[in-house]
Amino acid sequence: MKINDDFNFNCHQHSKKLKFICTTCNEILCLDCIPEYKHKSHIFDDIDSIKNKLYQQIHQQNQPIFLYQYEITNSNDQLNNKPTYNFINRLAEIWKYLKELSLKHQLFEDTGAVVNEFYRNLHEYLRLEEFKIMKPITDEKNKAESIIESLVEEIKSINSILIALNSNPKENSSNCHCTGSIPSSGMNGKGDKKGYMDVVNYQLSSIINKIKSCTSINQFLLSNQSTIFAPVDPVCDNPTYDTLLKIRTHQTIFPLEYQEPISYQIRFDELKLESIKKELQTLYELVNLNDDIDRSSGNMIITIGNDGANLFDISSEVWIDLEPDTEHRFATLNSIVQVGQHCYVFGGGDKSTTFSRYSIVDHKWDYHGEILGSAGEHVAACYDGNKYIYVYGGFINLKHLSRLARLDIETMRWEKIGDNDYASTCAYIFYYENSIYIVGGDCFKTHHRTVMKCDLETLQFSTFINDIGFSTHTNSVCYGDGYIYILDADSTFYRISIVDKNRTTLKSPFSQFVPYKSAMVYVTDNMGSHIYFISGSQYGNHHYSIQNDSWLKINDKDTINRCCIGAALIKNVAK
Repeated sequence: MKINDDFNFNCHQHSKKLKFICTTCNEILCLDCIPEYKHKSHIFDDIDSIKNKLYQQIHQQNQPIFLYQYEITNSNDQLNNKPTYNFINRLAEIWKYLKELSLKHQLFEDTGAVVNEFYRNLHEYLRLEEFKIMKPITDEKNKAESIIESLVEEIKSINSILIALNSNPKENSSNCHCTGSIPSSGMNGKGDKKGYMDVVNYQLSSIINKIKSCTSINQFLLSNQSTIFAPVDPVCDNPTYDTLLKIRTHQTIFPLEYQEPISYQIRFDELKLESIKKELQTLYELVNLNDDIDRSSGNMIITIGNDGANLFDISSEVWIDLEPDTEHRFATLNSIVQVGQHCYVFGGGDKSTTFSRYSIVDHKWDYHGEILGSAGEHVAACYDGNKYIYVYGGFINLKHLSRLARLDIETMRWEKIGDNDYASTCAYIFYYENSIYIVGGDCFKTHHRTVMKCDLETLQFSTFINDIGFSTHTNSVCYGDGYIYILDADSTFYRISIVDKNRTTLKSPFSQFVPYKSAMVYVTDNMGSHIYFISGSQYGNHHYSIQNDSWLKINDKDTINRCCIGAALIKNVAK
């Protein structure tokens, strides 16, 4: 119903106050409008009830509206739904969407910077290639121009001599004031203005064009008789001596032969160029990250640490910020695992006794729980590929832990397996043929050199490898396809076979001492097997090709120090 201003916001049809709103058709009504047929079966509300509902929501949260903290869960309302007049929930939805958009905006800026940097480097490379090709061409062009300038000066000299010889003037030796010295000049024709090697005060390009257009030397001389070949005033009162001096000077200055410039010609392979253009179009893939953590190879890396949670897109080499965990976890080395559509992180704080679960599909933390027997810093965790996550060790309240326990991911219940022969933190564990293997680990100043094995049938611990062979301590450890890969603090990189325990030294990404521990992640895709060393701003992030035994530093401009924080592979997860 339209508002009638003449009746002080009364209903135009019934002349009664507008006190209700039809939430079905979103019209403001008076009391008499409600029974009308067009509002049959509609839902109505009034300002007082709306106000009461709003204050009830605020009162239930026990916070004043201007300090209200929105934590709405299990809401099916979407941003573009019709109004429900649940303004508190609506504000929460808006704020959540604003946060998502702010993260996307940062992603756009980061992605744009990566694109700009990529093509800036490509342009710089092409510019250098152009310079490399043009250098010999330019050198020979300059040589040709120098010779042309010298030859034109020689023509001027000869022309001057011929004019002097043809003039046959009377000699007057007694009045001669000339000297017998040769004018100082170089082969470039830039001598004293009064000598025979006058500067060519004319653009060289114009001279070259005249040379190309003229068919004879006489035509060239005539076409330039008012410029470069203009007559020069005599420099001596004795014409005969002056002419002889010109001849002597000419013979002294001008060479009879010049070093011939190399005649370069460039030939471009147009077919190959077209192929390169097409290849350039395949160098990138614009990946849609709106719905899923999805990419062509299906692999991303998640890190959780002091600066929150982040995703690294392996294909685009872009970092994405995630919603931070409710607990501050700053020491999560080897503490993160992916299980299906979720990612788990255990401990990570000096007094931490909890773990959290992140939904890869819904992009939010959806579960928090307690760890059996505490946890603390640098708890080691691994997944058996079935229904259990195993956790080992940790450091809490100045005490190192030795317990091995497992979490049933279906029931979220814990079970203790047993205690290792020694306690440690910063160990690395993995599951292989119904056993848990424990690699290294630290206990105060002791750096364990063993690989321990826990048989999950007998629940017995035993030493699998007595000495894994590092010098100072392990920096990074990962496992994949039957091999333990170790980078120690002295930058020695090697692998040990689980089958025969043989050790193979590999190419290292570093040559210097690297004391701070960092995560390594084993990745397989259709291109082969790889290892990613994740250290952020401390040592950089690096990619290792197992097939080629080669390292490459990733140009991702990571500004976060990721030493001592965990990283785990996230494979493609469908909704």
